[in-house]
Amino acid sequence: MTTEAPDMLPVPAVALTPKQEAFAQMVAGGASATAAYRAAFDVRPATSTRTVQQSAYELTHTPRVASRIADLRIAVAERFVDNLANLRARQFDIATAGPLTHVRVFNCRCCHGANHKHQWRDADEFTDAVELWQATLATKPTPQPNAAGGMGFDPFAPPNAQCPVCLGAGVPVVYVADTTQLTAAQRAAFKGASVDRWGQIHVEQHDAQEAARELHRMVPGAIAPARSEAKSLNVSMTAAEAMEIAERPVDEIVKLLFKRRDTP
Repeated sequence: MTTEAPDMLPVPAVALTPKQEAFAQMVAGGASATAAYRAAFDVRPATSTRTVQQSAYELTHTPRVASRIADLRIAVAERFVDNLANLRARQFDIATAGPLTHVRVFNCRCCHGANHKHQWRDADEFTDAVELWQATLATKPTPQPNAAGGMGFDPFAPPNAQCPVCLGAGVPVVYVADTTQLTAAQRAAFKGASVDRWGQIHVEQHDAQEAARELHRMVPGAIAPARSEAKSLNVSMTAAEAMEIAERPVDEIVKLLFKRRDTP
């Protein structure tokens, strides 16, 4: 099994050699001291494990290296906290964004026409319909348009429950959110869009229920994160406290940093 150096953490380095720095980075990233020593110092395969362990132990307890590992472990914990906070915020946005499409129902042409006959917007629309009928009469015979239903059709009026043509169901229209005007939560929820062979737009959205379940797994009983919540973690502590915390495993460091951040 080989151990590779993790992405270099953005923490100012103390005066270490390149190999010592690589060793510190790997140990802070979770590798064992023995494995990190083998990788950083290109230890020959024939070298005994006991020898490597002793060398790794001594290097780990060298003051400058120990201090560097402590700094890096705190950086690892802070980066983890930041990533977790970002993930929590994204899952919350997906869970609460609401639908990106909605349906509105309007009246049909006969809902409000006289005696529930076809209603026209105005005389111009009726005249255009008559002229089209006349132009296509020879090739496509259809009933002559008539104005019995009257004028004044409002396409945004509600349906008439008594309409015998649409049975009160009206005409449903699907509205799609303008993706250039989405809120932050809607952008997180938006998965993509496509147009089918019939020209219909299909909007895909991340599963809100799954996002809510994932959020609950991360933070049981989770509530909305404050929108002003900082994405970086600022925790005040003395140098002595930092050194004491840095000696602990990373998961304990994370818990302590969260506790300090949430304590007024």
